[in-house]
Amino acid sequence: MFHGLDVRAQTAIEKILCKYDGNYVVFAQRPLKRLPFIPQPRPSDGFSDRNNVQLTHEHIFFCKNGRIERNVGFGPDGRYSEKTISERYRLVNDRRYNLAIINSILGPDACYTSDVGTYGLRSNNCQDFAARVRTEYNLRVSALAPYTQTNSPVIQSCQATVDSVLSVIRLKGAKLTKFRVLKNVGINYYGNPTARSDEIDFNLRDDDRGPQLIAGTLMETEQMQHWANKIASNCSNTGIVTFGVYGSDYIRSYFVQGDESIRQAQCIKPEQATEQKKQWGTDICL
Repeated sequence: MFHGLDVRAQTAIEKILCKYDGNYVVFAQRPLKRLPFIPQPRPSDGFSDRNNVQLTHEHIFFCKNGRIERNVGFGPDGRYSEKTISERYRLVNDRRYNLAIINSILGPDACYTSDVGTYGLRSNNCQDFAARVRTEYNLRVSALAPYTQTNSPVIQSCQATVDSVLSVIRLKGAKLTKFRVLKNVGINYYGNPTARSDEIDFNLRDDDRGPQLIAGTLMETEQMQHWANKIASNCSNTGIVTFGVYGSDYIRSYFVQGDESIRQAQCIKPEQATEQKKQWGTDICL
């Protein structure tokens, strides 16, 4: 049963794509319009599926309480929405994708799936676009798995906060930036005044911009402190937030203090690190 305010009857295609209540995202395929004789798409059909060269169009649909609220695809003119939705669409899988995560990937600040480059039927096509979105989705879900095992608003807020910081970093020019969640790194330190033990580590990277240019643009103290504060405020088990530039020695870490404030790590020389564990709030600087 659907609980939305829209009381109109579901269309035939909505019954196929948006079978369930709630807000979520699905991926679907249909035969190419210029090739109507091609049989209904088969989501997994070997070589053509793996290489994104099926003779089908792949599209993303946003479902809300059994209705198609909006849609997005990629074509010769870039991203677009279909005003008339073909009844020949079929789901590529049975998965319902988290709306917030997909929005963070496709949103106006997200550079990861920007439509840079020329559309091609054999490369950079609609299937490649959809595959990139799914790949990024799976990376984020996997990396934030420790934070998404319950429906806690705080945990959801952590995920959204990390996504927003990642999007801004990519928008500012480090488009290949990724992050990872390091569990229980607190055991490598003594004097941790908090109950937090995890670290979120950002690896800033872009193949078109060298490390020095990225560092000059992004490794600004006030900006990074702001990002670290946002993450620490919404990620209750994160005690350290680190930003590093790929292929360089540019690195900056921030530690949560006993009063829940966050402070940039104090540099110590390698020879000062004589103990197996480092003091909380310090980092070796070369």
